[in-house]
Amino acid sequence: MRLSLHDALTQAREAIEIFIERYEPRLSQVRVSALPRDGDPLRLAFSLDGWLDVAGTKRQVSFTAHLDGSGQVRVGT
Repeated sequence: MRLSLHDALTQAREAIEIFIERYEPRLSQVRVSALPRDGDPLRLAFSLDGWLDVAGTKRQVSFTAHLDGSGQVRVGT
């Protein structure tokens, strides 16, 4: 079954949220949003927002993740 771009981005966004919930216990209430792709069909970009718990202190965090066609991931703030 082929997915539309919208469906594929929705599945990717949900998979990232689930992965973070399972494997990064310091992050909670994580929300992932797809960002515009700037016309490059091989690039995906996501905004990640949530709460980081370090030694009992919670801070709100936001960062972006850009995935290119070669499989490289660039994380920024």
